[in-house]
Amino acid sequence: MSVQLRDKLVASGISPDRVLQSTLKKVMGKFSERFHPADSIGYAYGLHHDTDNLHVHVALCPRSAKGAYVGCSMARTPASGHKNQMKYFRSCFEHENKHWAQILTSAQKLEEHLSKRLDSDKIVFSPRLNHSHMDALRNAQTAEAIRLQQLYQSLRNLEASITAKRQYFALKRNAHFVSRLAGRRTPKLTRIVEKLTAAIDRRSLREMQNLLFKIKHDYRALHKRYSQIHGFNAYANRSTLQHAHRQQNAF
Repeated sequence: MSVQLRDKLVASGISPDRVLQSTLKKVMGKFSERFHPADSIGYAYGLHHDTDNLHVHVALCPRSAKGAYVGCSMARTPASGHKNQMKYFRSCFEHENKHWAQILTSAQKLEEHLSKRLDSDKIVFSPRLNHSHMDALRNAQTAEAIRLQQLYQSLRNLEASITAKRQYFALKRNAHFVSRLAGRRTPKLTRIVEKLTAAIDRRSLREMQNLLFKIKHDYRALHKRYSQIHGFNAYANRSTLQHAHRQQNAF
């Protein structure tokens, strides 16, 4: 990922790590479909921040699920089956990076794109408030300070609710999988009801994610404005020092 794209993502409140991670999974899916159709491949990856350019290292499992050799050739030779997989990787990543660069050209495009993503609540980040920040906001007691606290608490509560719902879905999937392994077949009517319930639950989760994105958008804007006008971080540090000084005087 280029430094320019990374900086644009951060400025828009988007996590570059999450973007690169989701891009890799998308590219690996395309790679599998192109070179190993009707099969599946395994891989491990790690994000690296040891250079100016955020990048990812990928290790491919040497065999597919059906036992086929999984290579990553750089040349079109008979030994490689005339496949230049590295060139394909590069073209896929370049395409995805250009796609993100286009999305970031306007706030409307970005909001439309994020509203369709299932990981919108994860890919968007927001500045965290530590104890010093919260103390500073409580001491200020201005309308903006109160609003900032409310937005922050709202997004933290919503994040916790989304996490709990995802954990609930995971438990249901695991229970269903165990039931199938045990050979227990659910009645048809029950399966229909479960599918309808799952559809409603998924819609509810999407609605929660969209709401979280909007709260994060408002929170980031207010946090930035408050920091620029009031010197938020410096104010928080002064508040901490004043609190420590009062404690010292108490003894």
